[in-house]
Amino acid sequence: GVQTCALPIWITSGQRSVAALTWAADGRRIFLVVRPRPHSGELIRSTTIVRDLDTGAETLVTEKRGFGSAPVISPDGKLVASIGSRGAELFFHSAGVFVTPVGGGADQLATAGIDRSVNSPHWLPDGRLLVLASDGTRVRPWIQPVGGTARRLDWGALDPGSFDVGRDGALAVIGEEPNRPSELYYTRSEEHTSELQSHSDLVCRLLL
Repeated sequence: GVQTCALPIWITSGQRSVAALTWAADGRRIFLVVRPRPHSGELIRSTTIVRDLDTGAETLVTEKRGFGSAPVISPDGKLVASIGSRGAELFFHSAGVFVTPVGGGADQLATAGIDRSVNSPHWLPDGRLLVLASDGTRVRPWIQPVGGTARRLDWGALDPGSFDVGRDGALAVIGEEPNRPSELYYTRSEEHTSELQSHSDLVCRLLL
């Protein structure tokens, strides 16, 4: 027979604009990055809230104004990590990763020990953060334990662009090396990468 699907339910309304979202581990709450109005200039006033999908109740997670990027939830479900400005004026100060209890509370700058603008926070299964930071003309990965000392990783000539972390801590990385197009890399450990597959050999032999 013909199967029917339920129509999506509209759960937000009003002037505010939803910029990004992340599911909570329980599947009953959703974290939303919202702007008070839909204008592009309102990005500097973005805040993070959590909405209970059963009751519709919303709670402000942090008053820290962010860049509109989706928050990421720690493996134990207790902390929210998001990108924010280290100073009062967004875009006039370097970006840092701030962590906040999921129920709301004081923000903590987790990447205070990294003297660079950071982005792309991802949680590792053991509760540490893996972030990317600009370093001159390069992009470098860093390990940042919450409340601990940051450590830069050595991935050789690879400049990571985007990446994702598996449940077992394995990493899939899209990055590039000098004189090579972007490629997919894979590693079981954040300490080093090995190329998973290459479609770039023919391109690299071309005299451009």
